[in-house]
Amino acid sequence: MMTDGTAHEKITAKLAAAGSKTVADYLRAAFPHKDISDALAVVSIPASAGVPDEAAPEKEMALLDIVELAGRGTAHVLFYIKVKGKGKGRPVMYDYMKSSVAQVYEYATQMSLPDPLFDHIASGAAHLRSFEVTVQFDGLSATDRAGSIKEAKEGACDTLVQEMLARNRDVYKLKA
Repeated sequence: MMTDGTAHEKITAKLAAAGSKTVADYLRAAFPHKDISDALAVVSIPASAGVPDEAAPEKEMALLDIVELAGRGTAHVLFYIKVKGKGKGRPVMYDYMKSSVAQVYEYATQMSLPDPLFDHIASGAAHLRSFEVTVQFDGLSATDRAGSIKEAKEGACDTLVQEMLARNRDVYKLKA
């Protein structure tokens, strides 16, 4: 990343020497409907200034989803306690921002359980495929249907994790 105006000028000079457009000309051509002064200002921002704290709409929606999930009583429920690796003995909460599939595999590793079993069923014409995925793990089972195997696996693991969290919430209420 460019940290000052001199680096920007050096790059512009190298581009001109190579017979290419300058950064400003490229930005004008690539984004004719935008004001390039903002883009040029971003290029010359020092690295120490960091990224503006304006949350992207996707991030804001993710935070709203977490609040909604917390309202359903599944947030802040113990997922497991680490027994291997760095942070051994540390309680681990389920992270709604990460892949459910990855977290289920991590749970299996930490608890020394067999990996989850996935069953896939594909249906529909080639251009309208639909996948149904069933995951079986730790005595629980969940199914989801989506347009791709990846989405269906993630959805099935989301459902599975919700069942696991409900079970953990009940178990840890009994111990308290």
